Amino acid sequence: MPELSPLPVPQMNVNDEHAVIVAWHVGSGARVEAEQVIATLETSKATFDDHGDRAGFLVYEHAVKSLVQVGTPLAWIADQADAQP
Repeated sequence: MPELSPLPVPQMNVNDEHAVIVAWHVGSGARVEAEQVIATLETSKATFDDHGDRAGFLVYEHAVKSLVQVGTPLAWIADQADAQP
């Protein structure tokens, strides 16, 4: 079974409970490198880029403009291109 690592939505401000996906910089299923910019997110006070923590294949289901709760997986990084969370 392929290993999947969650990429959680970070909490940039203590009062933030959600973030909005402004843009994906990598398509779902694409290969990514460690520290590569994955997505741009927006909270009530800031817009920021989220980076992958390791190399692998990015898997996500959220669309641009989706509201995602802080701490939940924004995406997953998998060892294999065909992995599903």
